Amino acid sequence: MRKIVCALLAVLTILTFSVKVLAAHSELHGPISPQFTHISHVMARLSISAWGEAACSGSVALYSRSDTATLIMELQRRDGNGWSTVKSWTSSGPGLPGVYMDNYHWVVRGTYRVRCIARAHSASGVLLEEVSLLSHEVTH
Repeated sequence: MRKIVCALLAVLTILTFSVKVLAAHSELHGPISPQFTHISHVMARLSISAWGEAACSGSVALYSRSDTATLIMELQRRDGNGWSTVKSWTSSGPGLPGVYMDNYHWVVRGTYRVRCIARAHSASGVLLEEVSLLSHEVTH
């Protein structure tokens, strides 16, 4: 009888740890996306042609069409250990459909990225939320 109880406890222990490991695995590898209160979508993208033309694009959309979306898109170049802004664009519009920017700028050799700062403002102009997003780095 004692062997049966020990065996059952061992099986229960193994099953308990297995469930915890599976839960942790799904939490780490499942779809993870930030949840914002007012901003529903932010995107920052960069590509550079062989001739040095940087194609910078970014977008922001809000959950509410009555709020105003503002997008600041910066083309940044690696400068030593930091980043410096080479060119900046700003656009605003209704929260839905949002704001999309697609701009071009000629660049010299170096490593670049696009930084998009998305802001949601209420109808009265109060800043509701701000999110910053970086594109991948591209070396030209």
